[in-house]
Amino acid sequence: MIYPIFRSSLLAGIALFGLSTASAAQHAVDCPELRDADQYPDRFRSRAPFFGDTVSGWAFRNADLEYAPPISENVHNLMTQLVDEFTRRDVTLAVIVPPSRALTAGSDVIGRVAPDFSQDNASAAYHLRIDQLRNTGAYAPDILDHLERHLDDREVFYFKQDHHWTPSGAQVSALALREVLEEQRPAVLGPELGTAFVYDDWSQRDQIGSYGAAIQEVCGVELEREPAAAQSVKPITGASVDMAAALFGNAADVDSDVVLVGTSFSNHGGIDNYRSRDAFTYAMQRDVLNRAVVGGGATEPMLSYLRSQLFLNIAPELLIWEFPSTGRINDLNAFRQLIGSAALRCVDRADTAGAHPISISNNDWIEITDFNVMPFDIVNATASILFQGNVEVEFSYSGGGTGISLMESGDRTPRDLRSNFMATYLDRQQGAELEQLRVRYVGDISEPFDITLELCAG
Repeated sequence: MIYPIFRSSLLAGIALFGLSTASAAQHAVDCPELRDADQYPDRFRSRAPFFGDTVSGWAFRNADLEYAPPISENVHNLMTQLVDEFTRRDVTLAVIVPPSRALTAGSDVIGRVAPDFSQDNASAAYHLRIDQLRNTGAYAPDILDHLERHLDDREVFYFKQDHHWTPSGAQVSALALREVLEEQRPAVLGPELGTAFVYDDWSQRDQIGSYGAAIQEVCGVELEREPAAAQSVKPITGASVDMAAALFGNAADVDSDVVLVGTSFSNHGGIDNYRSRDAFTYAMQRDVLNRAVVGGGATEPMLSYLRSQLFLNIAPELLIWEFPSTGRINDLNAFRQLIGSAALRCVDRADTAGAHPISISNNDWIEITDFNVMPFDIVNATASILFQGNVEVEFSYSGGGTGISLMESGDRTPRDLRSNFMATYLDRQQGAELEQLRVRYVGDISEPFDITLELCAG
């Protein structure tokens, strides 16, 4: 389903602020030093080298030219379990995966910058990623398919000199999700578009992107700022949650039935510069709480939210998870933590071994001996302080199964979003009973604190 009224408004805003292929040529720059990582200042070197197209104004780095890696079998199985855990709590999981910049720039641009890059192979890898996500039970729009059918949207999906989507890219992605949900899960959507929330006036946001900043310094040039048309939403009859709290996501007492977790795409600068929350609020026609974490990758934002009192108190009806297609996804340890955190906490379960308080004053291993021998596979850890370090759990099961699971506090999560709770799933063999368990805290300890450990069956 296409939304012609919205698309006309979107394209009008794009024309108003000059976001066209022709105007982008004003920003075109290239120099030999761009391809030499040693020429970059320290703050840019980890992302070097960059490649500039002098015809279109697009700039790329190596990461933009990577193919979306397939989801491994083990992670796919764990993600399916995660979706099942959400389903048990009446949470619908939707996944937003923007295609890579190389797939949206156009074959002519990529042909000049990276002639060995295969559009066909990259497209196939992206479509496979979406199919794999859908096979877990998550709802995932194929945004690349939409962009291939609507070239006007493709041309303005990304900034040409920054790795983030534009406000228009966020809007296109949100509406692509609405199309999927209208077909497959309409119950989680609000009313018809424009009947609960409407877009407010257009505004212009100009910027020198992260790539542009590097180009300026390495090539010794001054670039014009890249324009982007942006809109905020407003409720027709009044919002059901505080709009500022929904934007910044830092009020523990704010409830929302729709939550957005994601990367800096969804919360650029920590203040949602690209109006991603507004895009999803409009597309869903429901208030959206933004809990994206800048620099947290694919999994840390979700972990941060699932550990929060907000999720514990009221699980959302719709949980939207955004992460880039080339980001790290095959992280078994992270998905074990996601399953443990999404599950009902052990204190609310009947099949629990009770609480095991331990005192932490150093980083030594602590043996847990007073647990009932049962088939436990969920570990909860609740501290007397906010977690700043990690908790390692070493375990062994009857039949010889052993392993170490790491519960990570997340070093990119802002302090006001951190929790004193962590959890993990031990992924035991069916029927195996826990025989040995020990834990240790990994991190700086300014003063002793307590951790309460709880074990339960998943």
